[in-house]
Amino acid sequence: MSNHDWLDKSPPFQINITKSSKPEIESLEVRRASAFAVNCHLMHLILRSKGSVVRDRIYTIPKDTTIFTLPDNIVAFSQIEAWLFTEDGHTALHYENHNLVQEIGISGGIVTGSKIIKDKLSEKAAGKSKLLGKQAELVKTSSLGSMSSVTLFSKGSWPDIKPLIKNRVKRFFVTPKVDRWFSKGIENEIEVIKHIRDLVNSRKSKRAILVDPFFGYDALQRFVLRIESSDTDLTIITSLGSENPDSHTEKTDDPNALIQKTLHEFSDIMISDLQVLNVRTRKGTQAFHDRYLCIYDREDNANVYLLSNSINKASGNWPFCMTLLAHDVAHRAKKYIEGLCDGKDIESNQALEVTYKWPEE
Repeated sequence: MSNHDWLDKSPPFQINITKSSKPEIESLEVRRASAFAVNCHLMHLILRSKGSVVRDRIYTIPKDTTIFTLPDNIVAFSQIEAWLFTEDGHTALHYENHNLVQEIGISGGIVTGSKIIKDKLSEKAAGKSKLLGKQAELVKTSSLGSMSSVTLFSKGSWPDIKPLIKNRVKRFFVTPKVDRWFSKGIENEIEVIKHIRDLVNSRKSKRAILVDPFFGYDALQRFVLRIESSDTDLTIITSLGSENPDSHTEKTDDPNALIQKTLHEFSDIMISDLQVLNVRTRKGTQAFHDRYLCIYDREDNANVYLLSNSINKASGNWPFCMTLLAHDVAHRAKKYIEGLCDGKDIESNQALEVTYKWPEE
């Protein structure tokens, strides 16, 4: 019995993905039953990845060959379509059309518990309805855990190039759905916090920077205490002065005292990777005006959102709007934000004074 007699009991033609002698290289092979292998055939092969054609070629399969391996390495694909013809190309003998699973994503997280937040936001929500109150006060904490994937193809092929292309496209085209408008009202006060929290908590997010000159006691409770993922890496840049950011009427000689007290009070239930910086000019005045949210993905690419007003009154006294900046503008905003983190105003080329830093040294 020859090595390939088993093929006589199989379909007359088979197309398989195989590993070559080099483990990092894949190839396609066509197997023909012995009765068909005595002739020469033509094969028209089309490979597609997510609907896009990545290969479209015609191959000649020589006679007396039961196993024909394509002479060139294949690129990663998710669909294969192939026709086998007689040598003159007039008669079709075989046709295959298959979809393949290209990648399986695997992620895991650990739910670590829940916490009840009793603050002005939850009290205001409870005054509207019990259900809304529960939504505002209950926070389920978790860990993002790990993310991995199982791929059909080796590194260096289309699965590795695809994220690079997608990231480049995202830099130049802003997706409309990322811009949001929240009308005034308690329901939207809760929705704003949830939306920003979900952006920061996303599995795609590596770290985030929130820039808000009036981020005080109320904003800390509203936002930071409601972050669900314990893995979140968050930096908050604020510029508190003598005016209480929550009342705008009370004056204080120590603008850091209230937020310092709050950070100590809730340190046991806050995320561990939290940094808070209060920066002022050397003259003691407000260091910046606009509000930003800068989120870095796992490849360290940054999305920068412009916020219409501060977190402590988002959708409270006025509607709240946030928009994703286009790539060229976002690039300049990111440099400005990172400068603030380093205690610098790069737009005016001035050093700033960090009057308070959490965690305290």
